[in-house]
Amino acid sequence: MFTAKTISQICLGLLGAVSVHGDCWITPDFNGVVNIPDGTETIPDSAFEGCDALKAVNIPTSVKNVGSAAFYDADNLKTVIFEEGSLLEYIGDWAFYYCDKLQMITFPANLKEIGYSSFSNSGLEEMIFEEGSHLEVIGGWAFKECIELKEVTLPAALKEIGTQAFSWSGLERLIFEEGSDLETIGFSAFSNNKYLKSINIPSGVKIRVSAFEETSCPEDIFTPGATIVDCTYPQAETKGLRGNGFVSSE
Repeated sequence: MFTAKTISQICLGLLGAVSVHGDCWITPDFNGVVNIPDGTETIPDSAFEGCDALKAVNIPTSVKNVGSAAFYDADNLKTVIFEEGSLLEYIGDWAFYYCDKLQMITFPANLKEIGYSSFSNSGLEEMIFEEGSHLEVIGGWAFKECIELKEVTLPAALKEIGTQAFSWSGLERLIFEEGSDLETIGFSAFSNNKYLKSINIPSGVKIRVSAFEETSCPEDIFTPGATIVDCTYPQAETKGLRGNGFVSSE
């Protein structure tokens, strides 16, 4: 029987993105650390795919692109650090897929797009966007089945959330920064988040079919401009609203 992981590996193979399991573009040191050389602009496709020896990677400011499947199934990768002032613009498809020990990541302000399935099935518990984030697109399936991810704050520059981007994850609370430019929430983007009950949805956004299907709240309350707390709309005392759009329970 094929597992989801096996099927994904087959698909990657057909697209030419798979290398031999265990290959490491740069050999980690004794402590499992890799320092990507200064001046590198692209981490190649499948560079560390299945690189079991890799535990931490330091990525210099010069890197603009993380290639497709660059860290796919790097089972022991725990730490990813982008140097201050990072020029990173794009994280490729499947880049950190199945990195189940990766619990936290800080995305550089210059990042514009997170590719599809890039962090799916990873161990992420926390994701932080640097102040002034330029992120515009979160690709389909990007954070699917990140079951340890409980709360996320998405930057104001974000315009598109792709199909099933956060489906089957552990989200309980979702915050859009004040002044959000969000235009589209994709098909089933937040479906099957069984504990999602608090969100401030930007006004004017187009919500695709089944975007909030199978959450802990009735699907029809997820509408443009709605601020939902514990599956209910705020009461008349909206004076409690502050920057993130939530009403204080105090």
